[in-house]
Amino acid sequence: MQTPDAMKKVILLVDGDAPALFTTGMLLQQFAYNVYTTTNTEEALQIVDLVLPILIITELHLPGMSGMDLLTTIKRHSRTQDIPVVILTRDVDRRSEDACLQAGCAAYLRKPVEPEELYRIVQQLAEATPRSHVRIKTCLTVTMGDAGKPDAGEGVTDISENGMYVRTLRPAKVGTRLFFTLFIDDRPVRIEGIVLYSYSFGEGPLKEPGMGVKFLSLSTEDRVFLRRFIRDHLQI
Repeated sequence: MQTPDAMKKVILLVDGDAPALFTTGMLLQQFAYNVYTTTNTEEALQIVDLVLPILIITELHLPGMSGMDLLTTIKRHSRTQDIPVVILTRDVDRRSEDACLQAGCAAYLRKPVEPEELYRIVQQLAEATPRSHVRIKTCLTVTMGDAGKPDAGEGVTDISENGMYVRTLRPAKVGTRLFFTLFIDDRPVRIEGIVLYSYSFGEGPLKEPGMGVKFLSLSTEDRVFLRRFIRDHLQI
């Protein structure tokens, strides 16, 4: 059992299958969430007593108390009843699904779950403004405008099929349209984008300047290539 600490955006993952626990936990971490993991309901309830997760994902079949037991316990108490509980299981019995939904589970997913489906469900249940495309942490070289070489202080730190976060010493104003050349595995990807938000020194992630960019123009070939890059990044 991982020890709870002061991290935010905590998801609690419960699964008695160690390989599944590892794989799903790593995937959630790549979605930029802090993940507590445990193999049983008893330890899960201990974690919930110490820190309220924003979401609980549990297998139905666990040693000792079941995932259904965990679900009903969470929904029984006023302190925890608003925590969404997702069932992620190999159980294909439709009666189990119906019982879980009636007991208040927020979603019922079957293993193996596609990363995009898990991301979509987590976003819907854990975020006030859910993202429609998987967003991953990365470290990519980018140039802006007609620059032939990237500035030493520039790079893409987060990317999705729909946009990116550019760490730059020269953040543009909100609403500015810019052209970028992004390099993925030494392949140039040319993008037209618009700045949705902009940070100066001391404001952005890690107190670094930068800007969030939404893609306005991306060729079909480059979009397919970018989608494949993100999917490959999610493979454990």
